[in-house]
Amino acid sequence: MIRLAIFIILYNPKYQSMKKRLLCLIFTSLFASFSFSQTCTNDLCESGEDPWNCPRDCWLDTVVRLLPNGGRVDWAKDGSNLIAFDREGIDGFFDVYTMKPDTSSLQCLTCSHASLPSKHIGQPAWHPSGNWVVFQAEKQTHPGLSTFATPGRGVHNDLWLISPDASTVCQLTNVPNDGEHGVLHPHFSNDGTKLAWSQMVRGSQFQVGKEVGSWELHVADFNGCSALTNEVIFQPGDSVFYENHHFSPDDSNIIFTSNLLVGNPILTKCNIYSLNIYTSQLKQLTGIRYNEHASFTPDGSKILWGTTNGNTAVNPGMDFWMMNPDSTNKQRLTFFNLPGHYESESYKVTTVDHSWNSIGDSLVFLRGFNGNDTGSIWMLIFNGPLIGIEQEADFNLNIYPNPFHEQLMVQFENPMNDMFTIELLNMMGGIVYREEDIPTDQFIINRNHLINGLYFLLLKNKKGVALIRKVMIE
Repeated sequence: MIRLAIFIILYNPKYQSMKKRLLCLIFTSLFASFSFSQTCTNDLCESGEDPWNCPRDCWLDTVVRLLPNGGRVDWAKDGSNLIAFDREGIDGFFDVYTMKPDTSSLQCLTCSHASLPSKHIGQPAWHPSGNWVVFQAEKQTHPGLSTFATPGRGVHNDLWLISPDASTVCQLTNVPNDGEHGVLHPHFSNDGTKLAWSQMVRGSQFQVGKEVGSWELHVADFNGCSALTNEVIFQPGDSVFYENHHFSPDDSNIIFTSNLLVGNPILTKCNIYSLNIYTSQLKQLTGIRYNEHASFTPDGSKILWGTTNGNTAVNPGMDFWMMNPDSTNKQRLTFFNLPGHYESESYKVTTVDHSWNSIGDSLVFLRGFNGNDTGSIWMLIFNGPLIGIEQEADFNLNIYPNPFHEQLMVQFENPMNDMFTIELLNMMGGIVYREEDIPTDQFIINRNHLINGLYFLLLKNKKGVALIRKVMIE
């Protein structure tokens, strides 16, 4: 009971004060220049540790449940701050919903839509503009049952597109209706011009490595409700399982899960890989136990993924780990499946599908059970965005006065031949100011209606987030 009371006080967001979050940011930044002390994952941020080398101790702040039932999730990056997710209804079929991070404004996006099949619908992903949500939908009629047509399995599924107000709906793919085809995990590129997904080309086979069928990775140009064009197909190993995840910050690579070779059992030999969609260069990023569901932090400095590594053979649930994009410096982030930590559970937990908010200080994810098709929706809340040290060093930028009252000057000491987008985000990740195509000389941000408080200034180029700075309005 005492442990529960401490958990409620320390780790429930409604008890989190702005002062505590700011102190955590200041504390971790003070020790960023010290050497790494090699005592990570003891839940103490000690001298010599920092958020980049000890994300568990010096960055993770809160673990909280949002909804008791739900499925795959995706967090909009357009400033609406909406989370799209799927969940099973009383009719036994999945649908796509949207909500705010505090679970308010909950509404069903696909329920009883006349233009959609009345079957399983799920696996949503936002277009970066916020104008579209891509998702999977089971064919209205097909041979066999709907058992393998759930959003997490994708057989008999096609890709569809819907606007956030549900006024426009269109079908993007039409795979053969034979029980041997389907789609999984569609995701847009960061610039919104491409769509990537996994596609089944043959059903389950009695061969090790092909237990869930043969799959391919597909990338195509996205044109709204018009047909996908310039479709390219990748199969970097054998005809086995490929599960698409996300684009790299510069949109040159996709990261995915695969057992890659025939003879690798799907349940024990899956790893995370990176594939360059222009050169077909392949890089293996993990190599121990089972690995799945990878994504880049919004600043591009880390990759987060789920793995059974570090958990016992008796309870090999999946926890989140983090690593550098080149696969170095792997660090554990959560301990759902090992005792001795505040989020530990007595039953098997799988941390699977997840999505970051736009600035990288919160992560929403599915804690799965029942084959990862159903579960509960949770959130990790961090002390602030993870700001890449290497990226900070690339810019000579003056931001003054900080704190500011009426105007903030953004000035480059060495102007570059590039055009940038500036965004100002509040502590909840909402975009409160945005200006595109600014020159790299100097720029003035007027306070206007903004209230006092801490904000995050994001500087972006075509490759994504290039720099993040904290600014204060007084």
